[in-house]
Amino acid sequence: MQDLPVISESGWLDKLPDQLQQSIRDEMLPIELEAGQRLYNIDEDPKGIYQIEEGQIKLSAFDPQGRETTLSVYEPPRTIGEGTLISGYPHPYSATATKKSRVRLLPKDRFHQLRKEHPEMNENLLKLLGIRLAWMYRVSRDSSYMGLEARLANRLHNLIFATGINAETLPGGGLSFELNQYDLATMLGTTKQSINKILKHWETLGLVELKYGGLVIKDMPTLLEVARHNTAD
Repeated sequence: MQDLPVISESGWLDKLPDQLQQSIRDEMLPIELEAGQRLYNIDEDPKGIYQIEEGQIKLSAFDPQGRETTLSVYEPPRTIGEGTLISGYPHPYSATATKKSRVRLLPKDRFHQLRKEHPEMNENLLKLLGIRLAWMYRVSRDSSYMGLEARLANRLHNLIFATGINAETLPGGGLSFELNQYDLATMLGTTKQSINKILKHWETLGLVELKYGGLVIKDMPTLLEVARHNTAD
């Protein structure tokens, strides 16, 4: 399985001249969120692009009975909201802070003005959105033939990718995620007990370290080997 390139999640901004970058960042509006507070709701019209500066944001969908499915969780320096802002359609999911968080908002009118003034932004945005779309197809593909252990390994790899960190060279001590087992279970359409069984096994192998409300990924390359070779539950 060929890895997609690791790119900056704020790449639409990073490619601009330094002075313009700073000017835009100065314009972005700070938003402070408490744990459990919504950044936006499903079917809400987009207000702009959000860049996560601190904390963690969870994207969720809900069935007709109100049961939540966690789609993904994102941490700094991830940006969210580009797709709906460009398409003009309402948000297809809600965004909620899982802990005390801070994001910055670039309002939609200013964003569209910048795209006209600096068309090089459009190429960067297309690349960013294209890579995200490729990851969505991979998730769909994985669910059609991979076992749960392999799908869990792939999903953790996706979460690392979203931070802009190279999964093959994690920082010393591993990479910590404040992501509970219930959210992992809803991402993969399974039970918390099944997720716990796999994570406990990985912990005995030294691949992860479990902690309250989350985990530390210590050896992603080996987990990727699990994803490549374990195709049945």
